[in-house]
Amino acid sequence: MAIQNDGDQEWKTRMLLTKDGNVGIGTDNPEAKLDVSGQIKGGGVLAGIWAAQPLTDTSLTSTEGWEDVLETSVTFTLDRTAMIFCTYSINVQPDGNPVSDLLATRLVVDDQGYRQSGSHFQPLTSGDSNVNLNGNLVLPLQTGSHTVKLQWKKYGNNVASWNSHPSWIDGFGGGRTLVVMAFYLPIIGV
Repeated sequence: MAIQNDGDQEWKTRMLLTKDGNVGIGTDNPEAKLDVSGQIKGGGVLAGIWAAQPLTDTSLTSTEGWEDVLETSVTFTLDRTAMIFCTYSINVQPDGNPVSDLLATRLVVDDQGYRQSGSHFQPLTSGDSNVNLNGNLVLPLQTGSHTVKLQWKKYGNNVASWNSHPSWIDGFGGGRTLVVMAFYLPIIGV
C-alpha cells in the first residue's frame, strides 16, 4: 500500500506499507518497522541540552544580595512549548571560619528566581570546609529565547569570601556545572 502525489508533475511515494509490515515515510524502501527520512516532531522528545561548565575561579565577597555565578548560565531558544529540567552543582569553600555565616544558591529563569531550586551551606564546626551545593528545577516554558542562571548569596560577615575554584587540586578538586534539558510536550493537554 502506498500514498503518492504528483505535486511536482511526477508521482512520488510519500508513505509506504510493505507486505512484511515495514512502514516508510519519505522513503520507498523502509528497512525497519518504521523508517523515516526527515525530521520527526512529537511529545516527550528531547528538544535540546545545554550546559555551562566553566573552569574559571570565582569568589563572592558582597552581602548585598543575589549575584550571578561567573560564567554559569545558558541561553537557548525553543521553537515550541517545552518542559525544562535544570540541574546544577557548585563546589564551594569559605575563606575563613564561617561561625554562623552561610552561603545560598538558586536558579533564575528569565530573571525570575525559583525557591524550589535553592540550596545552602552553614558549617556547624570551625575549620576548613568544602561542600557541594546542588539543586534542580522542572518548569514549562513557552516558545522563544530563555536564559537560566546560577546565582549565589552570602549571609554574614565572618567569611571574607566564598570561593568556587575549579583549578583547586590540579583542576580536579571541585568545579561547577549547570545543565538544562528541554523536552517537547505532547500535543494533547498543551
